[in-house]
Amino acid sequence: MKRVVPIMGLYVRSSIYRILGVLAAMIAVETAVFHYQLQRAADVANLELDGTVDYTLDGIWNLGLWQVCAVAFLVVTVLLCLPGCSFSARTEYTLGRLSCNEKEIFLAQATVNLLFYLIFWGVQVLVVFGLCRYYAFRMPEACTGQTVFLAFYRSDYLHSLLPLADWLLWLRNLLLVLALSVSAADFSRRQRRTRRIMGVVIPLSCVAALFFRSGVGKTGNASWMSLVSGICLAVVLIRLFCAEEGEQDA
Repeated sequence: MKRVVPIMGLYVRSSIYRILGVLAAMIAVETAVFHYQLQRAADVANLELDGTVDYTLDGIWNLGLWQVCAVAFLVVTVLLCLPGCSFSARTEYTLGRLSCNEKEIFLAQATVNLLFYLIFWGVQVLVVFGLCRYYAFRMPEACTGQTVFLAFYRSDYLHSLLPLADWLLWLRNLLLVLALSVSAADFSRRQRRTRRIMGVVIPLSCVAALFFRSGVGKTGNASWMSLVSGICLAVVLIRLFCAEEGEQDA
């Protein structure tokens, strides 16, 4: 474990500032879009315009804000895949000087990836709560004490982000973030060894971005995404184990 910690520090330093920049941009864009939609909601309430559009709290979150988070998630995934690749010369050179094997490097990068994904999720949850409180401040006549709570049940995106009592969605999210963390590390490992871009992280991240939203009672989405995530996680770990066994035999 003592040899893994310095590698984790290397991966943190190589990604943290770029990921913080992505998070800052995500917060700024989401806030701007939410404010714009909220202003339109105020116009609807005051002037009775465009009454066919849902400008309730959960309705606003379904009007394009989830796409901002999806794009930021894909960018973060790309940034997590890059360190350790052969076209990242500084990181590859530093890794080559460390007295550690591929499994230790993989473990360090997968752990750092998991931490960054959890930070991404935590920041998004805080942003959501902050913007919901802003909605309650701007539209007090449209809010009650249960408005924010109910929005997490009515909005597919908010419910997927924080599933509350939906244990199946919690399981899906856990398997998804584990599979993404290890597959991003596996992408770097395989790219270093073969100089080719390959791995399950690319299709898995696209699936996560496109099909992340799942409403209350939609068990089909959570079930098949859990299955896909579990398979991807197993494939990556089995491939790593087989590769290590082959190196030891050689």
